[in-house]
Amino acid sequence: MTAQKRDSILYKGQQYSLATEPLRPYLEAMEIRYPATSTGNYRGYIAFWEVIENRLYLVELTLPGFKPEWDEEANLFSDQERTFAEWYTGKLRIPHGELLEYVHNGYGSLYEKELFLRFLNGKLLGESEKDNRQEYEEKLAREKKYMLERENKKIVNRIRRLFQV
Repeated sequence: MTAQKRDSILYKGQQYSLATEPLRPYLEAMEIRYPATSTGNYRGYIAFWEVIENRLYLVELTLPGFKPEWDEEANLFSDQERTFAEWYTGKLRIPHGELLEYVHNGYGSLYEKELFLRFLNGKLLGESEKDNRQEYEEKLAREKKYMLERENKKIVNRIRRLFQV
């Protein structure tokens, strides 16, 4: 899967990109599926969210491939300024900071930090943050060690072949 266009969220005055799709449970419950607009947007929409007074709101829903003549009801929230996301229970993952590792798949890229917001029925229960830098450095060290071991094995095998004459 191609890396996906992310929804955005405004939290404590800062705009972030989400690596979670809080609209998905609502759409699945309503059996609504928007057509994919590209390999970078399989879900067919882009949403903008905001946390206001510890409540999650859908502020804007953009349907890039939407043509009003197809279905007047396609944008369920177009007549509302914002919609309280009472359907959402779960954790929003908000990667931020420096991009450490790009992964061309879904939301798999690794960033310096990840902010997690926990919600129950659209109400913010708490937040936590994870720093990925040390884990990433350890991964790089393991990969480097693996590559050195692999190169050493190749050299040893070449030497063995030379002396097996």
